[in-house]
Amino acid sequence: MTRMSLAAAMLAAALFPAGASAATIPVTNTNDAGAGSLRQAILDATTSPVPDEIVLNATGTIQLATQLPALSSDTTVSGTVGAGGVPNVELHCIDPTGKTGLQAGNGQTGILVTNVSITNCTNGVYVLPDGGLELRGSRIAGNTTNGVAADAGAQLTVGGSAAGYGNDIVGNGFGVAAAEPAAGVVVRGNTISDSTVNGVHLDRADEAVVEDNVVNGNGASGIIVFRGAGARIRGNRVGTDAAGATAQPNDFAGINLRGTTGATVGGAAPGDRNVVAGAPGTDLCAICVQPIDGVRATGTVIAGNRVGTTASGLSKLTPAGYDGIRVIDAVDTTIGGTAPGAGNLVGGFAHFGIKLELGSTGTVIQGNTVGLRTGAAGAIPNLIGIDVEANTPGTRIGGTTAGARNVVGGNTIGIYAAGAGTRIEGNLVGLAPDGRTVVGNALGISLDGAAAGMRVGNGTAAGANVVSGNTRTGVSLSGTAGAIVAGNVIGRTADRAASRPNGFLGGVLLISNSGGVVGGDAAGAANLIDGGVFPSIRAEGAKQLGTQFLGNLLRGTRHSLGIDLLPLAVTANDPGDADAGPNGLQNAPILTGALRDAVTGTIGTKPSTAARIQVFSASADGRETHALLGDATVRTDAAGAAAFSIPVGATEGASVVATATTADGTSELSPPVLVTPPPAFGLERARFKIVGTKLRVRIRNGTGADARVRVKARDKRQSVKAAKTLKAVTKTVAAQRTGTFKLTLPKSTKRKLTATLRRKGKARYRPTVTVTNLTSAVKETYKPKIKVARKQG
Repeated sequence: MTRMSLAAAMLAAALFPAGASAATIPVTNTNDAGAGSLRQAILDATTSPVPDEIVLNATGTIQLATQLPALSSDTTVSGTVGAGGVPNVELHCIDPTGKTGLQAGNGQTGILVTNVSITNCTNGVYVLPDGGLELRGSRIAGNTTNGVAADAGAQLTVGGSAAGYGNDIVGNGFGVAAAEPAAGVVVRGNTISDSTVNGVHLDRADEAVVEDNVVNGNGASGIIVFRGAGARIRGNRVGTDAAGATAQPNDFAGINLRGTTGATVGGAAPGDRNVVAGAPGTDLCAICVQPIDGVRATGTVIAGNRVGTTASGLSKLTPAGYDGIRVIDAVDTTIGGTAPGAGNLVGGFAHFGIKLELGSTGTVIQGNTVGLRTGAAGAIPNLIGIDVEANTPGTRIGGTTAGARNVVGGNTIGIYAAGAGTRIEGNLVGLAPDGRTVVGNALGISLDGAAAGMRVGNGTAAGANVVSGNTRTGVSLSGTAGAIVAGNVIGRTADRAASRPNGFLGGVLLISNSGGVVGGDAAGAANLIDGGVFPSIRAEGAKQLGTQFLGNLLRGTRHSLGIDLLPLAVTANDPGDADAGPNGLQNAPILTGALRDAVTGTIGTKPSTAARIQVFSASADGRETHALLGDATVRTDAAGAAAFSIPVGATEGASVVATATTADGTSELSPPVLVTPPPAFGLERARFKIVGTKLRVRIRNGTGADARVRVKARDKRQSVKAAKTLKAVTKTVAAQRTGTFKLTLPKSTKRKLTATLRRKGKARYRPTVTVTNLTSAVKETYKPKIKVARKQG
């Protein structure tokens, strides 16, 4: 007995119960019939009461003129392998029409075929309904319909993980096909290439495993799964050579899931990783998830794969595919994951790296690297990194948990979103994973269209996107309605410490949006936006209206504006705010004064309009905002004017600016003003001239505004005990002028004061002086010590 037949006998002993001895039936020639032929051996095995091993001891080609009989249960057909690993015996159908090389009969199970070549038949190997067959180490080539196929209820294993178990399945109609097989079809360790249609074609194959295969050059999809639950596709090279180094694409899709439930493509472990090349034709994809006959794919997980890149992740596969991962009208798809190794590396696609479209709902995209090499050594760009079309609601890109962050760089557009309820949180867009090195997209994040509920950031530190180093724009909003951009770091490193500005269209660009908020009122909602030499926030378009810019911290705008409502440069205020443009070209406030504890100013806009004024500490040139100091809402009068005084906590010598927000949106920043010390309402030394009962007090108004001054004098036991409080005197003192107040002394006070002055020559009073600035309405109270001396006359 040869080494191969001995191994087969040992396998049979393991498969069959004790007491059931396997019979060996040798094939000694390559005749199509007669003694010693394969046909006769199969007939003999069919009538044998024990398991049989048909051993192919002949070498050469068996020319099959007619269909061989079906194999019966527990039969092994084993050949030997010659030079180059090619089996020594080839079964060749003279006329392929209606013929199968080897087949398991209806209900016949436990069949093993090893080391056989089968060519030019309709089907190389076929498992009839409820049969069961395992194929190892064989070459199945040039069969017109199927290389290996299984029918309803069949059990099928093609290949295996041990050395020599894999099959070479080349140039057939379908490589491996199974329709409604028994659960647990396994296709492992094979080379499946150059099929006319699909490499692996599974229909309603629950719990199927497609693992560690090389599947390339097939005329449609490399691996396609229709319906069925729990398919696991992992460790394959799909559309590449065995090393995953060069592209040998399938013609339509690499991996194509249609109407499946709970399928997994890849996994977090390194051995689970598929390397998948796309096809270069329009709308073709490396990995597709889509419906069939109204049945939507549900619960798909695509994790840990190299998609469009070599197995090393250092370069793209050529030719470049059109789309990477494409999800069409699917439910609850997860692309990536938060576990270490679960993220996909997606790059090198002529159009989309990841695309969601046509009704896909509940998709989660987390932990992926899109457009960069592994280790961030450079870019492997896509045209668009992640694309969420308008009819794909409820997508989450990134998240707030550890590992949820996507790193997106090197693409023309990093993330494009138009689907209702799209949430983009916690991602790194334009920088490498270190949060400092620039690997910019042209446009970082783009929200497009009026779908409800789109958000960039969620106002928490964990949900902050870092969008920096992109060559054109950081975050762009175009035609949105109510979109929110909150709590992000835009144009700086992830640690906020250094500038990494985006390009010439600014940090945040708004074009023809309706409503929405950039920033917000909640703690953490403010964005940190560094515009570099370009605007931090830029708005344009006649239809751009009603967007609020609240609480944002604007940096780096040394040669531009913190907020720029086009046309470029500072937009002048106009009477009644009647001009039109982005955010209605909302008039900015005019600040008239700034103290440590209050900022005053006016706003001129439309009549009877609520205007929200936010005051910020600022750079000296007024182009940067450093902290929100105060916030108040005023209402304009019939002429469109309103004054305000807003409590703040400012620093003397610093600059402050303000914005105004109405229903039209938020204005540009106001011109800056300096925070000055409190007004110097000096009380000059007063000398009495007792004329009748009058006491004269002189007060200097050292401010630049008229002031209303109220003097109410009462002796505080400084020198004499007055009998009564003097009657208060109120008058207006003009800016930088001196006012004289004459207070009437009660007779008892006059007598005591006169006696004191005669005795000591001097006395002190401490009046209460209340000063109201008539411009700002700020009120101050002073209690100076007044030294008085008697002056005769």
